[in-house]
Amino acid sequence: MDRMEKSLEYYQEQIDALKKLQDSISKAQDRMKANLASHMDSLNLSKIEGQYYKVSFRQSPPAVQILDEEAVSPEFKQMKITETVKKKEIAEFLKKGGALDWARLIQNRTLKIDRAQLTQGDKDDE
Repeated sequence: MDRMEKSLEYYQEQIDALKKLQDSISKAQDRMKANLASHMDSLNLSKIEGQYYKVSFRQSPPAVQILDEEAVSPEFKQMKITETVKKKEIAEFLKKGGALDWARLIQNRTLKIDRAQLTQGDKDDE
């Protein structure tokens, strides 16, 4: 039984260390993407194609940004345990040309990094 307890402790330590490493790598990846996006913006580039990767911005679906939640009309709210704003309905209303002083459609973009298609000669170099 003591052996099992020690094994469980050891494996829990390994899991914790791997989770910490995973978090660290994820944060480094986010920083790298933000840095790359910033440099692409400063150089006014929307796409970079290299030997191994293709990096480009793509438009995210429009999202509703609520400027004044107190001013949201009741038709765009629903009651749950707490009151929430029905952003999908607001988005549809705005897409159809409706105007609201307290909300607007915004267009975000995400950075997409694809592995480039390698030719047979390039594959031999790896």
